[in-house]
Amino acid sequence: VTDMESAFDECADLETVNIPDGVTSIKQTFQGCASLKSIVVPDSVTDMEDAFNGCSSLESVNIPSGAAEIGDRAFSQCKSLTSIEFSNNVTTIGYDAFSNCVGLTSIDLGGVTDIRYNAFNGCTGLTKLTVPSSVRHIEGGAFDGIELDSVDFEGEEGIFFGYSAFGSLTEDVSIVIPRFSKGGQDDYYCDYIIPDTQYEYGAFNPKEYFGSAKVSVKDNGVTYTKVDAVQATCTTDGNEEYYKGSDGKYYSDSLGYEEKKPEDVIESAYGHNEKISWSWIKLSSGGYKAFAKIRCTRGDIASQVIKATVTSEETDEGTTYHAVVACPIADEVKSWGHTEEHTYDLFVESTKYSVTVEGGTITAATKKDEYKYNDSVTVKAAKEKDGKFFTGWYIGEKCVSTNPSYTFFVKENTAITAKYEEQETEQEAVISLNLKRIAMDSAGKHKIKMINSWSLPEGSTLVEAGVLRAYDTDIANITLDTAEENGVTRNTSSLKTVNGTYTLTVNMSYWTKLKTVNAKGYIIYTDAKGVTQTKITDMQTSKYVYD
Repeated sequence: VTDMESAFDECADLETVNIPDGVTSIKQTFQGCASLKSIVVPDSVTDMEDAFNGCSSLESVNIPSGAAEIGDRAFSQCKSLTSIEFSNNVTTIGYDAFSNCVGLTSIDLGGVTDIRYNAFNGCTGLTKLTVPSSVRHIEGGAFDGIELDSVDFEGEEGIFFGYSAFGSLTEDVSIVIPRFSKGGQDDYYCDYIIPDTQYEYGAFNPKEYFGSAKVSVKDNGVTYTKVDAVQATCTTDGNEEYYKGSDGKYYSDSLGYEEKKPEDVIESAYGHNEKISWSWIKLSSGGYKAFAKIRCTRGDIASQVIKATVTSEETDEGTTYHAVVACPIADEVKSWGHTEEHTYDLFVESTKYSVTVEGGTITAATKKDEYKYNDSVTVKAAKEKDGKFFTGWYIGEKCVSTNPSYTFFVKENTAITAKYEEQETEQEAVISLNLKRIAMDSAGKHKIKMINSWSLPEGSTLVEAGVLRAYDTDIANITLDTAEENGVTRNTSSLKTVNGTYTLTVNMSYWTKLKTVNAKGYIIYTDAKGVTQTKITDMQTSKYVYD
């Protein structure tokens, strides 16, 4: 006979039995034999699954030297069993093998390597445990339900722990686990157990495996000092967070589990990323002067405004003004494509225009037979004429000024008319905004022109004029007070004239040219009574013009 499977299953009155030598399997053989107190198992036995499950009176048993595995539930519910010793031939203790053996007070694990799920779960008589260096796996719940006073790990090599392997340890217990120990669902879904984890859950949290015990990792003689992350700047290197070991090596964690090369933790200086914006001012003598505002968008260099050297080339079509500035940060800039000087061209049409006036006159100082683009023209009208009162200057149906004296800049052939009415009216400030999108100029650039024109009543003083603008944002209800908080750009004119035109030209990049531009013109002025007034136009919209 070699197989005694289920031979004495549920023989509740059986107290003793002899198993003949040569038997290899006693699977379920003595299951439920509640009166069985002791038995000698021959070394020939290799299969012990459920062999003594429920033998509540069993006080002692030998483990056969031929068994490499204590089968699943082999001694489960053996409440009278007080001690157990495994030969070095036993490598695996199966599922629930000794679960709820409440009388068990000591165990010698010998050369065991794998302790399966719930193997000693509920063995409340155990108070101390020594885990030999042979053990590689302690699966979930293996020693759960036991308030052990101490757990000693003899080995230095990392162990895999399943969830709640020692889940009932209290905060009075301190344990030191081998370095590089891992925990999780299985060998594939696991991670290093890190005692000082800041997260409540996760494979790396000791509480998932050791309850409330104080957990540390075996000392390897190296101390690890945290180096905080430092943001790189344009000119200085930075670094990511890392730990420097007393062995001179760099690590990504406080335990020295993951070594890093020094170059891997360094973040090189960015190098300057300069941004340049240009402004042009028309001179009273004709021509222009230009200024370049240069700054580093990464913040290491303050903005600098530099006056450009301007030259001009005049043709029949118009005049090109060529501005050049030397880059003030040329020696420091590392950014791709940088040049040591910056240039910008402004083209001004030389088309000649006519200006005709009805109901008034052009002043002698500005009267010409023909005009160039942006020439200044001042027209004047009588306040009373033929028993009627002046009400405003009109270009077409649009009132451009209620001031009898009005100055404007020529943009096209212009016919301007002074209108008179029977009833005298009070002068008002007039403001208008014209949005023009240039799909492609002579330099191959997409541009938006925003032209804010205004005329103030007599006795008024201009405080500020400008344009509010934004990409793809409805600014219909935006005021000067709410512009900044809503991310709306406010561009301001340098003019302080009673009558004026402020032209803002924005160069569109490849991406911004696809966006809708919304804009509003505004003026702030003090009237003849000294009261500050604000006028703002309706929102104007310019969508992308396809090439």
